[in-house]
Amino acid sequence: AGKSRRLVARMFARSVYKISEMSFMAWRGHTKVKGEERRVAMRRVAKRLGNFQLYRSFNAWRSSVLERRRLRVAARRVIARVSAGGTARAFITWRDVTVDGKRSRVVVGR
Repeated sequence: AGKSRRLVARMFARSVYKISEMSFMAWRGHTKVKGEERRVAMRRVAKRLGNFQLYRSFNAWRSSVLERRRLRVAARRVIARVSAGGTARAFITWRDVTVDGKRSRVVVGR
């Protein structure tokens, strides 16, 4: 009976050791995976920070181009209005001169 108890106790101790070893190996594997995930995440963050400066510069350039385009369109409209106004004034002046010329001829012809 004493031998069988020792045998059972030894088997129990081995199973406990095996469970402990398996638990440790699982923890180590998990930690290794987490460490690699952390390294990958840190690389990704560093890359994003580097890209962020590039992204900000690109967005500033893009905004500048869009603003310049908007101002160019607005300037074109203003020039068209001013030009059309000058053309209209020139036409009105020409018409007034022509009408005055006809009146003058009529008056002189009497």
